[in-house]
Amino acid sequence: MSTSIPSNTENHLITINTAAQASLKLTSSNYASWKIQFETLFIGYDLLGYMDGSKLCPSPTLITDDITVPNLAYSLWVRQDQLLLNAIVGSLSPSLISLVARTTSSHDAWHVLATTYAKPSRGPLSDELVVLGAPMDTDDLTEQILDGLDEDYTELVRAVQAHEATISFNELYEKLLLFEASL
Repeated sequence: MSTSIPSNTENHLITINTAAQASLKLTSSNYASWKIQFETLFIGYDLLGYMDGSKLCPSPTLITDDITVPNLAYSLWVRQDQLLLNAIVGSLSPSLISLVARTTSSHDAWHVLATTYAKPSRGPLSDELVVLGAPMDTDDLTEQILDGLDEDYTELVRAVQAHEATISFNELYEKLLLFEASL
């Protein structure tokens, strides 16, 4: 006799209290730590399928005996997905919320954050220069980055160049991400 364990998400909604269960807020420099805290939580609640796209949205309606009726599984899926999207948004630092402001599902938000922060950065190149005894100072690094941007970024380049104080690399990186999200 085989026994199967029903999924936690099939009959009721699961809410996530980000303050208690996932207290680390995502910033421009802690994606790996933030991601692991959420992945383990989503796996524990059997919700990772919403993020990775393996738990597909059911049809909004069902047809039985030539009668179209609302699909309760669809309603439950949408509501659960929105609760997860809310948890993701609630775990972002305020300056990063605009990155996911136009997303409509937890999967979309998860994907935007992954493509934004899981990419290799220029940090290792800067680190290699330090090891070789030729560190690049913040002004030079900022200038190199700004010089490499295309015309779409002209407004941002002018704003950074007009800034009286030296902008840190992390500040520049965050401004670039926010500006890119608005394009």
